[in-house]
Amino acid sequence: MGVGVVNVAFTVIAMWLIDRLGRRSLLFVGFIGTALALGCLAGAVAWDGPGSDYIAIASLLVYIAAFAIGLGPIPHIMMSEVFPLALRGQGMATASVVNWGCNFLVVLMFPIALAATNISVVMGFFGVVCALGLFFSMRFVPETKGLPLEEIERRLEAGNLMRPSS
Repeated sequence: MGVGVVNVAFTVIAMWLIDRLGRRSLLFVGFIGTALALGCLAGAVAWDGPGSDYIAIASLLVYIAAFAIGLGPIPHIMMSEVFPLALRGQGMATASVVNWGCNFLVVLMFPIALAATNISVVMGFFGVVCALGLFFSMRFVPETKGLPLEEIERRLEAGNLMRPSS
């Protein structure tokens, strides 16, 4: 029940913050939070010392919060903004299929990876993937906060979508 409460609460917070802080900022918060939470979870499981179970639970809740504030909503919002109007339907459909396909692969591969190694290594690996997602986002994901769709499309066509708006 705690996971659901944290998920809903931080999704509502994300809805409130998205136009205040911007998409990139929340995406960065999501990647940093999930990477750190998964790293702590991996460490707590590997350590298995006094209090490690509480650290693991806290790490899981931080992961859920970070996901709900950034990695859950932001990709869906941004995919509706960055595709040109003429390609928006096909672009969003393709991006959604890729997103859900990757989710499917994670779910499919998790028990296989767990059988091949241990939970600490698997969580550590996913933490590294989140850290790589942060670097990818810093390099390639534009900020679209406050920009009308027409301006985003104009910037995309001009090749300067990454420049911050003034």
